[in-house]
Parts: sequence; C-alpha cells; structure tokens
Amino acid sequence: MSCLVPDSCRACALYNDKAGFCARLSQGELVELNAQSHSETIRRGSRICGQVLERWPILAVERGALGLQQVFAGGRRTIAGLFMRGDILDLRNAAERLPGELVALSETRICRLSPARFERILQTNEAARVLVWDNLRAQTFRAIAHGSDLAGKNAREKVAAFIVQCAGRAAPAAGRHDEDLVEIPMRRRDLGEYLGMQPETVSRTFRDLEKSRLIRACSLTSLRILDLPALRRVAAGEASGAA
Repeated sequence: MSCLVPDSCRACALYNDKAGFCARLSQGELVELNAQSHSETIRRGSRICGQVLERWPILAVERGALGLQQVFAGGRRTIAGLFMRGDILDLRNAAERLPGELVALSETRICRLSPARFERILQTNEAARVLVWDNLRAQTFRAIAHGSDLAGKNAREKVAAFIVQCAGRAAPAAGRHDEDLVEIPMRRRDLGEYLGMQPETVSRTFRDLEKSRLIRACSLTSLRILDLPALRRVAAGEASGAA
C-alpha cells in the first residue's frame, strides 16, 4: 500500500515525523491533499505576499523557518513571530491584518495546503484535527513566552531559552538518533531581530554559553547541547550569570 504515497510526500517531514500533520492522514486523504496542494522551496529573504496568501492561506513548514517581519522608519526591523518545522499557519481572512510580512529566514520548504481539502480533513479526521489544534495552541504559548522573554530576560537567558525551544521542537523528528544536536534555522542577524538584540551580542552570547560548557558549536547553523538541565536553568533565569 505504501506505493500509494505520492513521491513528493515520501521524504517530507510533515509525513515522516510522528508529530507531522500528514502522518495523521489516511493514504486516500494524503493522495487527495497532495493533488490539490503545492510544495516549494523558497530562498532566504523571499517574502510571501498578501496576494499569494489570499489564494494559499494555509501553510505547513516542512523545514527551515518563516518569520513575521516588521520594518519601521529608518530601516529598523523586528521579527514578531517565528514558525519552524511542523508548524501550520492558518491565515484565512487574516492576510491583510498581519502586522508585517512572512519572510523565509533560511532556505525553507513549505507546503501550501488546499483550504477546501484541509477543512474537509479536519471535519472527518479527529486525529488530524487534534494535531492542528495542539499545534496552534503551542504557537500561542510560544508567542506568550517570547513576549515574556523580551520583557524580562537578559541576553544570556534569551539565547538559552531559544536553544531549548529549538531542541524541544526537533525531538519528535523521525529518525533522530542524536537528540543533543540542535539546528539553528536562521542567521545571527535574524535571531537578533527576533530576540531584540544586536547580532554582535547574539554571537557573543553563543560564545559565552560555549565557554560555560553548556553548548558546543558544530557550525553556524548547528550546535550540541552539553548540559541541558543547566541550560534550562539559565533559560528560566535561575542561573544566568552576567549578560
């Protein structure tokens, strides 16, 4: 029966991850959704304009990261929202109300889901419906936590909290055998815009956490967590040390 799985779905995280939306679908639902949807890879810096969202308002992030970016007078920018692997964005009737634009923060693979087919699946597939509600609820709690981080945490605590978040989001990925390895799906500049920090401060804070033997950098986009309990204490503001 696996031969019924569309070729474009076979290597997709949304199908292969246990926590992925398409992992909850029957083969018939998967085939029909695939036939009416559209997957694509978008380059870093690409923007998803409102006209596209009007036609394809439901997005699922397979890999990479999308940021809700706002640009202010003088070129100042901030990233108010962050969406990564496994997130589902339901922006029906919301495109014109978004406080900014969706921007790819790295090379990002997304699937534009057919609204009609998506809605029909939610009406008949309880497992898929529960997963979507859980995903949207998790997005809400992350947004609340992010607002708290911006208001009350220092640089060390903010970066530690972000690393812990990335580690938690990577855990359900199918075939993961190295749970200490964490992918950072954006550049330091973009992370600074998300955390309300200068890029130099972001880089210095990563080095500080490395000197404290909490993490070890593997590349600009990946690191290894060496002491997760201690990193969580820093993220919670219990043992931050100097910023």
